[in-house]
Amino acid sequence: ATSSTGSPLALRDELFNLHTEFAMAYILGIFDPTHEAVDQRRREIVHMIESFGAVPHLKLVPGSRINKVNKARRSLESWLLELVREQRQGLRKEGTILAAVATTKDEHGEMIPEQVAAAEVLNHIRPTVIAAYLTTWMMAAFHDHPHVLDRLRADVDGLLREMPAEENYYANKDWLDRLTYGEAIANEVRRFYPCVPLMMARVKHTFEYNGLIFPQGWSVLLGVHGVHRDPRVYSEPGTVPRSPHDTRQSVTDQCSHLGPLFRHVCAGTVRARRAQARGRALHGAPAERL
Repeated sequence: ATSSTGSPLALRDELFNLHTEFAMAYILGIFDPTHEAVDQRRREIVHMIESFGAVPHLKLVPGSRINKVNKARRSLESWLLELVREQRQGLRKEGTILAAVATTKDEHGEMIPEQVAAAEVLNHIRPTVIAAYLTTWMMAAFHDHPHVLDRLRADVDGLLREMPAEENYYANKDWLDRLTYGEAIANEVRRFYPCVPLMMARVKHTFEYNGLIFPQGWSVLLGVHGVHRDPRVYSEPGTVPRSPHDTRQSVTDQCSHLGPLFRHVCAGTVRARRAQARGRALHGAPAERL
């Protein structure tokens, strides 16, 4: 990518910076992009995102990816724990997601544990930043498959003619829900460009699936890239759907029938999908509306 001046632009890095700054402002109330926390936390969050494929068994090996991931997570959670404490002491801004989570009470009317609040705030920050990764690959999809962008623009243009042209329409949930081809694009981006090539899980309880026994304690690998390109799962896996009705399920949906081992949805998935949807709508907008 290039900037408005024609100089080279690292799109992924710029998007990660932008999304981190937004997360700091909207979620934590830190509006200064030069704040020292922004750059440090961006690096830690990006490190967590890009190390999803780390092997858990190597956590005792110095310098291993999983070790670095755990170190980054501990640093983030420790920092957020301090912010939760400050929020409860009235030392931070009101009206933020941090404020809402920090003051959440359980069914007995007691404040939720501060460690739980800190982890929940992280569950808001991480998908907000992860959306930058998805947006980067969405740009690649538009470049590699021009017909996708053409169809998206046609759908956005049609919706803009049907519905009142309001400010920031791409942030309107009802409007986005009508952009059915946009949902197909979201699934295809996650299928074509998965965040990780494979995922590892440890069997918590022995179970049987399709005649196979999965003993407790075993480690099992799910080949995400392989499932996404498997013609037994997807028709014409090397193509992108042209019709808004030709939608495809994500790997999570496809593997949800595989029993307790793969019945998992990452915290913040809905938030990341919504952010990706806004990016799709904005990209499909006519130039005169940008």
